[in-house]
Amino acid sequence: MEVTCAAGHVLALGIQEAIPPHLPFDETLDRIREQGGLAVVPHPFQESRHGVLEHISKDELATADAIEVYNSRLLTGRSNRQAERFARRRGLPMTAGSDAHIAEMVGQAVTNVGTDERTVEAILDAIREGKTTVEGKRTPWRISFRQAAGGAKRRVKNGIAELLQ
Repeated sequence: MEVTCAAGHVLALGIQEAIPPHLPFDETLDRIREQGGLAVVPHPFQESRHGVLEHISKDELATADAIEVYNSRLLTGRSNRQAERFARRRGLPMTAGSDAHIAEMVGQAVTNVGTDERTVEAILDAIREGKTTVEGKRTPWRISFRQAAGGAKRRVKNGIAELLQ
């Protein structure tokens, strides 16, 4: 589940119940862990896409269970490199994500886990233990721009609807 906490997005892996949105960052992580889940911070250095770094300190970011170091929807790759350096310096497990909002983009980025056992627990344990490698390719720019335009159109439409109420 992708949770929008007060600081930005957090991925909740291995949970059974939804985490309420808009909680403080640390409380969101606590709620994920209470269910035995993992709290992964996606695209932490990308403020325009609800990365958390703008709203928390780097010390707080280091309390996550893992950091997404490769996100296929980042156009330049700069934020991915920042995230990887951050995770390596702090010894944090690393993940990748395609951040797919349409079916054709699923699998653009992949987290390979160092286990042959394909259970949820084994996969979560491999991530916790940092037994991961990441690989991927960037989302083609034409798709990223098409999705950005659709998002902008929705925001304008919703803004106009709010004004009319």
